[in-house]
Amino acid sequence: MPLVILALLASARCDPGGSWTLGMDLCIDGVESESSQADGIEAFSAVYVRASVSRALSRTFAAGLSIANASHEFALGEDEIPMGSVEFLPVTAMLLYRPLPGRGFEPRIGAGACAVVFWEKSGSLDSLDLPACVSPAIELGLDWNLSQRLLLGLGARWTWLDTGIENGGERLTDLSMDVMELSLGGGTRL
Repeated sequence: MPLVILALLASARCDPGGSWTLGMDLCIDGVESESSQADGIEAFSAVYVRASVSRALSRTFAAGLSIANASHEFALGEDEIPMGSVEFLPVTAMLLYRPLPGRGFEPRIGAGACAVVFWEKSGSLDSLDLPACVSPAIELGLDWNLSQRLLLGLGARWTWLDTGIENGGERLTDLSMDVMELSLGGGTRL
């Protein structure tokens, strides 16, 4: 990831007409999970940092790419029997629309796709697999332009993840997760 950011910075310096934005957000998410298992599997919220880069395509449209790493605890049934911890690595690509560009406050609407890689970190999930998935993602946000180069942003993003829990390639249960992420962060325009 650091090499990608350095490459984007270098290309931004070579393109004086370009409008790149680098950002870091503090995120908290909530996960509504459903499984095909009778007892149900619950995923708990996580707090994490997300890095992003975007490039203006026109005055109102931009393309964005973000990456994060979130650790979620999972539990089984109403008694919340601990199952362990799973790492989420979501990489999201979005087309962003800013209907009111160049103002102090700029609302943004985004739509795109999120590819998520999972790996098991601890507990009984450590010996099981969660296959990677690709899902749609939407975003609503508001950026406050502090200056021509600095901004603060608030955002809400939704993704719908469909995966499962597998053991040696055999699917034990389907797992659907609706993830709502709230973010607060800052960025700089290059």
